[in-house]
Amino acid sequence: MSGPASGDLELLRSFVNTNEPDTNTDQVDTPERLRDWLVERSLLAMDATIDEEAHRQTLEFREAVRALALANGAMELDPAAITTLNRLGAQASLSVLMDSDGHPELHAGGEGLHQTFGHLFSIMYTAMVDGSFLRLKGCANDTCQWLFYDHSKNRSKKWCEMQTCGNVINARAYRQRHRHEAPAPDPQGPRSP
Repeated sequence: MSGPASGDLELLRSFVNTNEPDTNTDQVDTPERLRDWLVERSLLAMDATIDEEAHRQTLEFREAVRALALANGAMELDPAAITTLNRLGAQASLSVLMDSDGHPELHAGGEGLHQTFGHLFSIMYTAMVDGSFLRLKGCANDTCQWLFYDHSKNRSKKWCEMQTCGNVINARAYRQRHRHEAPAPDPQGPRSP
């Protein structure tokens, strides 16, 4: 739909986009599918398991991140998203370690899903600090909500693709505007009974 996000932020964007609200498609709709997705991206150890509760929490995290990205696109931030992220963030284990050049980096600790959350939170935190998270937006088409990375110079992009979602929104606005206008007079004048 649009170009990839910068660095590790693309992993977070891809994770949120495992759910496509407009097509009602979810790539990680079961604990097994979520486990496979996370293992394939080195976010979870191969021998780890995910139960129903861990699955539910991970999907909550995903939708809370979507809410933050939607707020980056000028939509109102859902306070429940912050509550969810704070609750799940408290479970994540993060450490500050220095890289070989002496720069601090966040590293996920713990095991299983706690480490997964730690890794995703570290990506989100780093992107917020460097400002790139503000370019991660949710499509303004309320039925789409696909996350995209706004590569535009002025950070003004609203839709994942102008050809699809932008046209839908513009057509909807056009119909709304014209629905309330009075009909044009008949050029032949009034009709007799």
